[in-house]
Amino acid sequence: MGRLLLPLVARARTLSAAAAPTPNCVTGRLPGRDVIEGRFSLAVRGRGTFRNTPGIHNARRTYCPSAVESGPTLPATSLPVAWSCERQRRPRTRREGRARVTPDGILAMARGFQATRVLLSAVELDLFGHLAGGPLTAPQVAERAGTDARATELLLNALVALGLLGKQGQGFANTPAAGEALVPDAPGSVVPAVQHANRLWDHWSTLSEVLRTGEPADVPERFPDATEVFILAMHVFARQRAAAVVELVDLRGVRRLLDLGGGPGTYACAFARRRPGLEVVLFDRPPVVPIAQRVTASECPGGQIRTVPGDFLSDHLGSGFDLIWASAIIHMLRPEQNRMLFTRCYAALSPGGRLVIQDGIMDESKTHPPDAALFAINMLINTEGGASWSEPEVREWLTGCGFVGVERTDTPTGSALMSGRKA
Repeated sequence: MGRLLLPLVARARTLSAAAAPTPNCVTGRLPGRDVIEGRFSLAVRGRGTFRNTPGIHNARRTYCPSAVESGPTLPATSLPVAWSCERQRRPRTRREGRARVTPDGILAMARGFQATRVLLSAVELDLFGHLAGGPLTAPQVAERAGTDARATELLLNALVALGLLGKQGQGFANTPAAGEALVPDAPGSVVPAVQHANRLWDHWSTLSEVLRTGEPADVPERFPDATEVFILAMHVFARQRAAAVVELVDLRGVRRLLDLGGGPGTYACAFARRRPGLEVVLFDRPPVVPIAQRVTASECPGGQIRTVPGDFLSDHLGSGFDLIWASAIIHMLRPEQNRMLFTRCYAALSPGGRLVIQDGIMDESKTHPPDAALFAINMLINTEGGASWSEPEVREWLTGCGFVGVERTDTPTGSALMSGRKA
């Protein structure tokens, strides 16, 4: 399922690309705080300042007549389709990204939302579920979905073009990939993750407002089951990687493990499967615990996992743990909250116990890895002070709270583990 999940979720993530800065956002050398760069190489950071890459430099001259620039301003239609910046060629660095950006690439980035919205609406209306029983015509799908027949046919044709449906005559059918991943009750379904992306669409649409105010916007909630959608989306993401990730954690001498903010319990189950007899305590907010109980009862019914409701920033975490696992937690919190959390974890550990953090840990420039730079924008939009934090920051928080032997381990799934031991 990993190979299926990545391209499908990648389509849902193209919204992030559509939110990238316009060419004249960075003109010359201006001070700044954050930049979406790397994958699309729109700007280069050096010593706290940002400048446009050659592709943006030329695209600004072409598409942004208001920019102060010598030389003629050419209409976009005068450029060849494959126009690029060969005249500006210079050595690339890792931080400049994986590919040079051309004006055509920039325009494709701006249109990336189209495929995303087609997928999100198809899942929201359960079109793949309606097609699970076999081929249907557009009017038949529309009748089941409660949609307009003409509009539905256009959407179904677009899904064929995206490779998610097949079409023979007037009949539409799920492709094998869509049948496995986009039918809600399929064993490998990623529907919760796509539903979560649909919620993010509403929030990401407020990015310009958030950039002006520095605070998350007030977005009306369209999904009454938002908590369950989010937690089950985390289960989809975690089940692809949990087994490989927990293999990197040294469990020698570990008898009691606390899964802090354990969500659906996917990692709790992975630890329990890896080490029979391990006592696992899953700690999360009261609305999450019933979802975790349902998932763990299905995934690992051996009784190793005990759930405890609470707020990890204010409620007692327990004591005597040999290992505390904190996956996808620190990016939600402000620096002072992470310091507080690490202090609380230190107190909950037995002497010699370890705190192991999994997250998208960034380099010192905070521009790499690219996915983490984009995820920092997601935290800007959806949290009050959260971000993708860098390795030096996490090290400082851990050592400042008394942890010793701080180490980093990169996982095969793109995240990193950072751990420290209680002295």
